[in-house]
Amino acid sequence: MRKIDLLSQYRLVDICSIPNRNVVIDKAKNNHNNDWLKEYFSVENPFNQSKLEIPEFSLKMDKENAVETDFENSKIIYKTFSVLPDAQTSDPNIWISLCFGECYSYMKYRWPIDKDSTFETHWLHPYGRKRGLFFNGLSRLYWFTKYTYDESLDDPFEITAFCFKDVNRFNEIVYRSYQNSKDVRLAIFKGLMQFEKEGNILNMTNVRHVAKYVSFLGGAYLLDSFTQQELIVKIVKNLRENFDNKGNKKTDTFKL
Repeated sequence: MRKIDLLSQYRLVDICSIPNRNVVIDKAKNNHNNDWLKEYFSVENPFNQSKLEIPEFSLKMDKENAVETDFENSKIIYKTFSVLPDAQTSDPNIWISLCFGECYSYMKYRWPIDKDSTFETHWLHPYGRKRGLFFNGLSRLYWFTKYTYDESLDDPFEITAFCFKDVNRFNEIVYRSYQNSKDVRLAIFKGLMQFEKEGNILNMTNVRHVAKYVSFLGGAYLLDSFTQQELIVKIVKNLRENFDNKGNKKTDTFKL
């Protein structure tokens, strides 16, 4: 175990501030390592050693197409940072510090700054405290996995792998009001997975349909009153009724 090096609150505010944004983007875009931070802050070491301890870790950067490393790196990040409480892993300051610190090379690999919005969306922490966790280049790896990890499965990361095949599947579910219920959330993903395993085409039309269907159920029942398996059965049954095996919508009905 070793301690995490973090930027001070003052330096984080400086990096994230709009008046300094163009300068910081230019530095991050044009420097292969983060030595520029020393000059920027006029200090030999801009990072402070925190009291937070994590295991040693190293992220994979071995694919020509960097997105192909997301699933493996999500497992690495989750196993590393799950030793910390949620209060720490939901703190954007930790993830931003890591983006500019020991994970700088990874960020340059996975999220090269080809436009300002890439920097703002994936190097910083956009869209508010909770939603931003699913966009920052490092915290997204942790929280995608946190929300899909299922210790009851032979492979606890099976749902995680399913979501990283198309992150829109995850995004469509995670912003719904019912996503805070682990059983409801996992039942939705398992229902979608079962439908796909039956040989049916899974596309965003039927994923959105399921998201709306579960909202419909939530309007009539307390969703947490169902077991995971009961919800999975309802979801798969509704998909079979409304879509053919090529993913085409046959009807658009919600039944209790």
